[in-house]
Amino acid sequence: MSKSKIIKLPREVMVEVEPRCNFNCVFCFNKNSFAKNGRTKVKEFSTAYVKKIIDAVVKSGIKIIRFTGGEPLLREDLWELMNYAKMKGLKIRLNTNGSLIADKETVIRLNRYIASILLPIEGYDNKKESKLTGHEDSLKKKIRAIWLLKKYGRMTVRVGTVA
Repeated sequence: MSKSKIIKLPREVMVEVEPRCNFNCVFCFNKNSFAKNGRTKVKEFSTAYVKKIIDAVVKSGIKIIRFTGGEPLLREDLWELMNYAKMKGLKIRLNTNGSLIADKETVIRLNRYIASILLPIEGYDNKKESKLTGHEDSLKKKIRAIWLLKKYGRMTVRVGTVA
């Protein structure tokens, strides 16, 4: 009797679904990789291509997919992609800078799809945060998003930083 080979799969797959970002963070690792020549020169994956990636994740047996970018909430078909992933039985996580989570309706819509959301905080005051992110009032917008997610959200909310 031979022992079958055990294949260890990752717990989740991260898909950078959107190259564009409404921030211009000084430390952005994407500037050193796929967006080396600028985010506008990077072609985003088509809806059909992302769905193929989702299908491959499902087929592999991995249960969690994380959408990231750039800023994934800039992607017009993100809701369609999240719906597709959910219908395929995946748990969905989202990395976002939080600036586009500006109202209760957005959070309620996110509740339909997201199991976990990660927002970064880079500075301890709005002026320093804005300098690091290249986006005016970024900390205020992130705090507003966290408050809305706490009040109306059903997903796990995580906050991280870059050291």
